[in-house]
Amino acid sequence: MWAVIYYCIRCGDLNAAMQYAASVPVLANFVTYIKSYTDNRDKKLPDQIAVQILQEYRQLRNEQDPYKSIVFNLLGRCDATKSYNAIRRWTTQDFMWFKVRIFNAPSKIIQILVILYANYGHNNIPVLR
Repeated sequence: MWAVIYYCIRCGDLNAAMQYAASVPVLANFVTYIKSYTDNRDKKLPDQIAVQILQEYRQLRNEQDPYKSIVFNLLGRCDATKSYNAIRRWTTQDFMWFKVRIFNAPSKIIQILVILYANYGHNNIPVLR
């Protein structure tokens, strides 16, 4: 279920992620989180919800589902240093997208990353090796 939510977010369809979460009764609290995230233009959560997400994220240290961890991390911007090697087919583009999203990078940085990737490829950008 968390993979579905992650890929909805990854594809840029936050409403689909929210609708899917709303269809799963055990995700009632999460619906509140993603609704707040979706409704905010800057994708900045209210302090109270940010604290709740951080608390839940910290409890996920031994979570077997890496998608749950990454979803909470993305919404709450909990740990920018976290690596998600457990996710199969985690590509360079996924890595770059995650870093841009978690830092809420301005579009200029996104453009620079796209140009670097297009011109040099992932093997020639030191941080992506």
